[in-house]
Amino acid sequence: MKRNATLIGIAYCQTGLVAALTWGIWSRRLPLGVKGEWEWPTVGSPSAVLDVVLAVLVVFGYAALVFGLTRWLRPFTSKRRAAAALCVLFVAGTAAQAVTPIGAPYAYGPAKTALVVFYPSSNGYYTLGATIDDPWAFLAAYPEWIKRQDAMHIGTHPPGLFLFERALLGCFRYSPAAAQFVVQLAPGPVFEGVKVIRQDNPLPLAESAVLLATAAAALVCCVATILPLYALVRATHGPASAWYAAAIWPLVPATILFQPVSDIAFPLLSTTALACVAWSSRRDSLGLAFATGLMLAGGMQFTLAFLPVGVIVAAMFALERTLAPRRRLILIVAVGGGFFAFTLGWWALTSANPFAIWWANQANHARFYREQPKSYWAWVVENPLELAVACGLPAFLWMLVGLRDGPRVAWVTLAMLVFLTVGGRNLSEVARLWILFYPALVAAAGAGLERLDAGPRSLAYTVAAQGLQLVALETLIQVSLSF
Repeated sequence: MKRNATLIGIAYCQTGLVAALTWGIWSRRLPLGVKGEWEWPTVGSPSAVLDVVLAVLVVFGYAALVFGLTRWLRPFTSKRRAAAALCVLFVAGTAAQAVTPIGAPYAYGPAKTALVVFYPSSNGYYTLGATIDDPWAFLAAYPEWIKRQDAMHIGTHPPGLFLFERALLGCFRYSPAAAQFVVQLAPGPVFEGVKVIRQDNPLPLAESAVLLATAAAALVCCVATILPLYALVRATHGPASAWYAAAIWPLVPATILFQPVSDIAFPLLSTTALACVAWSSRRDSLGLAFATGLMLAGGMQFTLAFLPVGVIVAAMFALERTLAPRRRLILIVAVGGGFFAFTLGWWALTSANPFAIWWANQANHARFYREQPKSYWAWVVENPLELAVACGLPAFLWMLVGLRDGPRVAWVTLAMLVFLTVGGRNLSEVARLWILFYPALVAAAGAGLERLDAGPRSLAYTVAAQGLQLVALETLIQVSLSF
């Protein structure tokens, strides 16, 4: 009886939080940042009622599927059923992430997909990637070139994203049939963005395919995070916790609101690295530790956000009490070995000094706060609030329940986010910049659900509440469109 009362109370809290957030944004009484410094803009036009209804139906459909799969899995003893359920969850999560943006007003829904990738004010990676004639010469000159760049998208990134866009463009120019296939596969609402771009810009077939493929790759990587997330939780907790966390992930609001920016793809790599750490500790595996280093080095070719991930990795090994101190040190050294093997190999292959590039990136990032000063204490308060909304208030509530008994990675990640805020390294836009850390927090939410033996109904209700918060946000604010 006490457990049921607790679950009902949590459900009421979830409903109240989502309703209060929606009302606060709609009434403009809830600040969307710090006035005069950075605020998420509101949308300029209302959503079509039928589009909102469709988005809500997709949310309820996903929640119903999660309910059914959870009942089918209980008592979570069959590995084959778990594998099958994860495959179904991946397909359903992909559909949910692809369709729910239709609830946003026309310019901010699926049509923005190509627009965000194309216009440099929103992204810039495609714009620069399309100008690269000789990738090897581009890489060789990158360490000096990056020093002269801005403090925004371009100047704070290693070359990985630009090379990815250039590689896609090369593939589609080489194979027009593949480009035609991608363009024909694009849903009508998504292709509307390509039509808008073509009104004022020449956009050949290959370039159109790159825009669409970039967005599709980000979405698929984002949803695929359910697999390493399940593995991450399963290393230290039961299959129920792992399943609950995986089921919540596809409707974490930030993962859909920020489509198709590259940030939504990074959780796949960061969570895989953390899962390797967890299993390396459990099995005392040098191979998994070395693989973790390789993944961290690969991620660092795309964004410096993988640097704090590396600190989290080291902390997880250092805090692992099931291993002798000497063995923990050896595993940390193995991670470093993988990291330097990849980094030095990349340097030798490309003639681009990664350390010089990273130093220039962080210098440009530091310049951002000189060019656009931020009020320290205002953002120290704002960051955790924005984090909770971006993760989804219903899931964040379960995270608080599960922190005590949840995976250690959640505590370590939360400590890192506190350090980044208090240290002044991330003041503003944490809803987007911290997406690669969210799976570790969702892991604690899964543990919270298992701690109270929440079951299919509470999980489905949480997922539905997450989805309704998402629909409310996408009808009221826009976060990744500026052109």
